[in-house]
Amino acid sequence: RGPPARASGLPGRDTPRKPIAAVRTMHRVLVLASAVVAARAIGDAPLDVALNRWPMMYAHDAATGYLDPSGPVSGLVSDWTQTQSVGLAGQLDCGARAFDYRPYCKDDGEIVAHHGPVVVDHALNDSITEVTAWAASHPTELVLLLLSDASSPSTARAEDCMSAAETLLASRGVAVETAAFLQAGATLGDAMDAAALPGGGLVLALVDSVVSYYDSTITCYVHDDGSAREEVCYKGDPEPWARMAEYLGSFRDVQPPEDGRLFSIQALWQEEADGVVTGTLRASSLLEDEERSGLNGKLLSYVANGTFAAVSLFETNNMCDGGTELAAAIAEHYAPQP
Repeated sequence: RGPPARASGLPGRDTPRKPIAAVRTMHRVLVLASAVVAARAIGDAPLDVALNRWPMMYAHDAATGYLDPSGPVSGLVSDWTQTQSVGLAGQLDCGARAFDYRPYCKDDGEIVAHHGPVVVDHALNDSITEVTAWAASHPTELVLLLLSDASSPSTARAEDCMSAAETLLASRGVAVETAAFLQAGATLGDAMDAAALPGGGLVLALVDSVVSYYDSTITCYVHDDGSAREEVCYKGDPEPWARMAEYLGSFRDVQPPEDGRLFSIQALWQEEADGVVTGTLRASSLLEDEERSGLNGKLLSYVANGTFAAVSLFETNNMCDGGTELAAAIAEHYAPQP
């Protein structure tokens, strides 16, 4: 890892809060812009480029966009579980082209999703319907469903949950590949061929095929163990932003894995126990941490300034807050040219 690079434009004062309800409707006006930007980028792409060198916006814990704060998972749990403001089709409208999806197999056999111990009770089958319908109306767009961390109430059944998810996807006409597909040298063209749906569109599921550069210290709230002092990302305090800058800057020398797997740059605020307490006392949440800090907008300067040696999956929370602009920027600066 190279030395940290600190981008300009870091916050020096509070960023005005934007209501979550406004974000839920914002994606509707971004549909056309998102489609035009992504279609132009993939249309110009050399199809023989390695798939892990093709940059895509990656929605962190994508299925949590289905959580309803007024439903069974509400209040404190919803606030610190929900990383997206809309469902998968809405995230596609907002610039996402890859989803972090974690299957959960219920006792009755239905496959839904989870974020850690929290079950997102929205059927994978319904998500497939939404994504394939979107893909059919955007036939040049490649969409990746990246499956990992399958779970269930029973440890024994958890081992079979991923297989059940793969079977469901295949029954719906969605091709499922593993890391072996990437290790064999899969190109963008290979992925598009494999992703072709019977009804039109391009959707491909990949299982356990992502190298995640996870760093639990990249948090909105930083606590000094030696004192009662805390620093907060949306209060203009420097330490959260210094850590984010160091993390992002470390990708200056990171190339895609030689084994062909995709890799994610986790450009988001991670949650941890002390931060949940602090954020709750400040009436915040994972979505509001991103909005109040303006993180997604500030990421544009890192993209434009050549911070990264390469981009495969650019992973964010709250895709519908600036995802279209980020998708355009990574296409402009990191998409391989013919």
